[in-house]
Amino acid sequence: MRVCLFAAVLVTLGAACSSDETEPASPPPPTGATETDPAGATEPPESVVAPPPGPTLEEFVAAARAGDADAMWALLSAPTQERLGPTAAEFRRGQGRRLQTSLGSFIEGRSAVFVDEQVSANFAVAALGGRQTIRGKERRGAFAAALRYEDGDWRLELGGPVKLEALVPDPGEVENENAQLAAGVAADAAILEGGLWLDGDAVAGESGGTDDRHITFYSDPVTDLERGPHAAVAFASTADDASALAWLFSVKRS
Repeated sequence: MRVCLFAAVLVTLGAACSSDETEPASPPPPTGATETDPAGATEPPESVVAPPPGPTLEEFVAAARAGDADAMWALLSAPTQERLGPTAAEFRRGQGRRLQTSLGSFIEGRSAVFVDEQVSANFAVAALGGRQTIRGKERRGAFAAALRYEDGDWRLELGGPVKLEALVPDPGEVENENAQLAAGVAADAAILEGGLWLDGDAVAGESGGTDDRHITFYSDPVTDLERGPHAAVAFASTADDASALAWLFSVKRS
């Protein structure tokens, strides 16, 4: 699978394509937007030889399932530790418990990594999906994270200044077999690149925004989707930070 990145380009858009966009279900292409061809998908720089990021996410989820906050802490990037700690003890008492509850709910053997991509010299994206147990009830779930390359390995990048919002389809929405993905991004610095994945495969698309800190990434139309649940993933980065988001929707054939 090759990474399909959208360069974030500033264009003049109407209010319907701002960072607060929640409609329409099929966002119109903005004039001057950048189109991405899957045949020209971006490859990780050859000079950066890094292991796949997916195992780091799997290890983090396993540590959350085991209630091992110290192991989780060791898998966080330095900026993330500063945000969620800033000490291991504070992480154990606070954000570590929240992550143990949310990520520890993924059922071992019934959840797996479905996006596992290095997207630049510094950042990668990984997503895990499958069955979760929430308040004693089993359901489908998905989680995505950006990862930062530190000291020869990947570390999870959480809670940073790059904010993603699922726009289309709405999380949990039921679609027909023809759908489109869209995600809004807001950041404290210029957004440089982003990408969208559907069920683990990168999808081509375009991007546009009213300024370089507020961008919408949206896919080309995807046709003939199979009936049932589907998982979407969005990734975006600035020069110094990155974030990722996963959400689920379903298809009901008309």
